[in-house]
Amino acid sequence: RAPRHLALGLADPQIIVPETAYAEAQQNNRRSLIGRVLSPRRVDLHGLLDRLPLDWHADRSRLCGRIIGGGKFQFLFETERDLEMVLWSGPYTYEGWLVVLQRWEDEPGPDFLKSIPMWVKIRGIPVRYLSEGTVREIVKGMGEVMEVELDDKTFYVRFVRASVDVSFETRMWFMKVFRFES
Repeated sequence: RAPRHLALGLADPQIIVPETAYAEAQQNNRRSLIGRVLSPRRVDLHGLLDRLPLDWHADRSRLCGRIIGGGKFQFLFETERDLEMVLWSGPYTYEGWLVVLQRWEDEPGPDFLKSIPMWVKIRGIPVRYLSEGTVREIVKGMGEVMEVELDDKTFYVRFVRASVDVSFETRMWFMKVFRFES
């Protein structure tokens, strides 16, 4: 048999896809979340696509989950409200590992899927130091501080909460002791 030569098309001119061709995809992805599981081993993404909507108490007929490669998955939502509720109610886990979810971006930057918004509880701040600035100073090493929940008119302050976009590229800790210079 004589060897057959295949023309792979490498010498052919490139096909250029105009922006208007993927405008529909951009519109569909606008209400979607991209995610990945922070696990050192391979994860059953098919099982994850079945499990997460149950954790979200979501109507399965109003969202679509799909595997997009590279250990990532995507959920497309019918309504903005459903997507916002999922983000607000997080973080989530799958098989004991954290699940990172982020709103779809047309051109994701280098920090895409590298942090998780979490509420942090801080206990034991002496009343003379109790302020939003103190709370921000305590949690700023964990990531970007998004919100501090501190009511100056509260009768009894056992703890203060702060919403922080925790970067998991830095060391995560579940208890940290802090002290005041004075």
